[in-house]
Amino acid sequence: MRTTSVFPIDDNLHTWKKRLLHWAAWCDVAIYLDSNEHANGHPVPQSHKMAAEGWQCLAAAGAAAMLETNTGQAFSRLEQFRRDINNDWHFGFFSYDLKNETERLSSGHPDGIGLPDLGFFRPETVAGIRHGRLEIHTLHHSPEEIFREIAHAGHPENADSVSQAVTSSLRLTTAGTDVRLHPRMPKPDYLQTVEAIRQHIIEGDVYEMNLCQEFFAENAVIEPVSVFEKLNAIGQSPFATFLRWRDRYLLSASPERFLKKEGRRLISQPIKGTRRRGKNAAEDELIRQELAASERTAPKT
Repeated sequence: MRTTSVFPIDDNLHTWKKRLLHWAAWCDVAIYLDSNEHANGHPVPQSHKMAAEGWQCLAAAGAAAMLETNTGQAFSRLEQFRRDINNDWHFGFFSYDLKNETERLSSGHPDGIGLPDLGFFRPETVAGIRHGRLEIHTLHHSPEEIFREIAHAGHPENADSVSQAVTSSLRLTTAGTDVRLHPRMPKPDYLQTVEAIRQHIIEGDVYEMNLCQEFFAENAVIEPVSVFEKLNAIGQSPFATFLRWRDRYLLSASPERFLKKEGRRLISQPIKGTRRRGKNAAEDELIRQELAASERTAPKT
């Protein structure tokens, strides 16, 4: 049974978000979700930011129970995990290769990260901000204790210790600040693949295809919390995510909603389709509105 308390906070939303992120990053398993003052995928007017519906940010820290599994019976194990925790909070991730469990597919891409195909956890504590208040839902701690921890996290005097705690868990050893990204697919191979796809489209085998490839860096040292903060400041995406899974990290600034369930309604908000730029700002805006209203590119429900 969780103990829940709600605490009023001041209007400095950015500061409290920073505190939540730094507080969560202390734990071996944690996730931080930030809507960046977007509501349902659209920016919220300044005057309504603190009153936006839903969570403005949400953090889950510590694992009271965990599920880690690879493709095979991942979804059935997740369903059993959900039942075992009596429909309590659970956070996690699905990987690309789970497609092999739902269809007759296979893939053998390089995996330099080593996360399981599916990972979920029941958090010790969930803390988030909505309606201008900080809500804390915890299993084995007092909400007041957690509130004090969050209130002191992210302060300059604590920032170095958080950074050291996070960095000490990394397996990376080479010093340096430059991170050089390399494409998994050499440029000639990439262009050859693009041309092959173009021919398939011409011949009618497919009408749309996303060609993706990995860009990676090896023997690089970064501080995950700091990098996420910089990434989030630039992108301000509605689905920003910081995930710590022991010594693995996932930093996301995705503008896309993959899937959301509201009652019996499923909502998907992919970003597909492009249009040329206009000759001026007014034409840009007209093209943007046409694209947003397009039956092909509008959010599917």
